[in-house]
Amino acid sequence: MKKALVPILLSVAVVALAAAGSPLPSLLPSLLPQARAQAAEAHASLHVEGMHCASCSVTVRAVLRRLDGVTDVAVSAADKRARVAYYPRRITPERMARAVTDAGYPTTVEPANDR
Repeated sequence: MKKALVPILLSVAVVALAAAGSPLPSLLPSLLPQARAQAAEAHASLHVEGMHCASCSVTVRAVLRRLDGVTDVAVSAADKRARVAYYPRRITPERMARAVTDAGYPTTVEPANDR
């Protein structure tokens, strides 16, 4: 739902600025590729110790999903791993790992080549 609102709100803003005589609408086409790149999702893989059962997985998933900037979470107790999609301008993998660790599950960020 959030992703659908952005183009609508952007369109409304462009129309309002154009009606007000602002030069900004003519600049927007050159700014959109940069904005899209900044808003692109990244992915991280976290190694979660102490996650042994479905209840643990639910807890870890809930902790991660509450974090601002996290867009999707897949958790596997069997692999002791959480895979997270996120906006890097809003949160870092290290911050995610710290939140899960603070919830009682010691967590480290896996190197990119292990993801």
